[in-house]
Amino acid sequence: RNDSIAPLSLFEVTVGVYNNMGEGPFSRVLRVFSAEEEPSEAPSRAWARAVSASEIEVFWEPVPPRSNSEKIVAYEVGKQRKSEADRVRVINCTALLSGLKGSTLYLISVRAQNSAGLGPCSTPFNITTKKPPPSHPPGSIEWKLTNSKIFLNWEHVKAMENESEVTGYKVVYRQNWHERTTVLETNKTSLELQIPSGEDYLIEIKALTEGGDGTSSGPIRIPKMSSKFHTLHSMQMIGAGIRQRSSGMGAPCVTNPLCD
Repeated sequence: RNDSIAPLSLFEVTVGVYNNMGEGPFSRVLRVFSAEEEPSEAPSRAWARAVSASEIEVFWEPVPPRSNSEKIVAYEVGKQRKSEADRVRVINCTALLSGLKGSTLYLISVRAQNSAGLGPCSTPFNITTKKPPPSHPPGSIEWKLTNSKIFLNWEHVKAMENESEVTGYKVVYRQNWHERTTVLETNKTSLELQIPSGEDYLIEIKALTEGGDGTSSGPIRIPKMSSKFHTLHSMQMIGAGIRQRSSGMGAPCVTNPLCD
């Protein structure tokens, strides 16, 4: 390293050959720059917000280049929890840190990177992730199938003190043999679905919270309508199996909900 040469100084270089008979021809002139130094400034105004129990989004102001030739190629975001540390490299002035633990304090810092290396870290700051969602799923799920409508009801999920409060529910459903799903959200403990008849459906219900989605109820199979019946009822008690009965049309049927 030659400290007398400023970073990114322009040089014109040509290479020649010679032997004991004298000099030979020279190459064409090339314009090259000396190496740049690592960034001398840290990113300013770094801050973050807790997105959920497992995610934090970090923001900062870009480091201004010292010359027209200097270029910041990336930023390194560091996060630390107790003795565990990790780094994420991004090219923008924002980063989404995922896979975090709920209700946990993290130490965050940011630094810029150019072709010479990494610059100084921003002033570290603390941020805490949100409480995790409830660990138990919606229970006592009831459904009623009438023509092409499904009426769903379930019990409210009550969060514990160390869990995020429930703000609503997410209902995910799809046809039994299809991968494509439809997602609906509601702040009630009931929902009406308008679906085409003649297909089996799988439905899952989970709580929505600031900390993220809660535990799923697990897939609930809604059988396709039989030509013999226009209304089917069912109740699913989580952990207690499924009981289905016809609506005033014949004796209760356990093994086959359509009684075909």
